[in-house]
Amino acid sequence: MLRVLRGIKYPTPNSFDEHKQQLRALQDPLWNMSGEIIEQDHKIVLGMGGAIASKVRALGAPFGMKEQEIRKLPAIKEWLETVARDQLWERFR
Repeated sequence: MLRVLRGIKYPTPNSFDEHKQQLRALQDPLWNMSGEIIEQDHKIVLGMGGAIASKVRALGAPFGMKEQEIRKLPAIKEWLETVARDQLWERFR
């Protein structure tokens, strides 16, 4: 995906080094933004990870969670009652 973005934003590079610099110019801000999102929503990430780990029976075995199970997880419930209320996801309540 990063290479597609690079192709859209920048013209054909003149060298391999220029190509790498263009990729880096796109990658660094995206990487930092991802880190900020994970830090901000770490409770959700940890809550979902714990719920998944407690339900997975074996590697390669099918796994699933119903919407209502997910909504009952403490971190998700808190998020739905606070953050989501003020965001576009409100319509999915």
